[in-house]
Amino acid sequence: MSVFASRLKEIRKKNRMTMPELGRRIGVAKSTIAGYENGDREPSLRIVASIARVCNVSSDYLLGLTDLLDPAPKKTVRPAGGFHWKGEPLTEEELELVLSLLQKTQTSAGTDAGPKALPK
Repeated sequence: MSVFASRLKEIRKKNRMTMPELGRRIGVAKSTIAGYENGDREPSLRIVASIARVCNVSSDYLLGLTDLLDPAPKKTVRPAGGFHWKGEPLTEEELELVLSLLQKTQTSAGTDAGPKALPK
């Protein structure tokens, strides 16, 4: 079994997705996912990128080029003056609340775009 095949199966299960669910989310049939996981089929670069995005891992990880799930951590740069609402600076607790609301919105919208974490 190829590195891609074993890592795809591992990461799909880690994300608690069935083959049909992953297939639906990336636009391929369940049988195609099964072929990838069995090593009978090779995905296009577009499909590798889609799988990485949906499963929240790097394509390098899926392809066996690294053992790090996400070697390029994403971060949000804070403005020099901090974040404000109605002219008042937000506290750390308020920033965490905003971040959690953004993450819930992204999850319900089915997207992973936008900030992932605020640097400390």
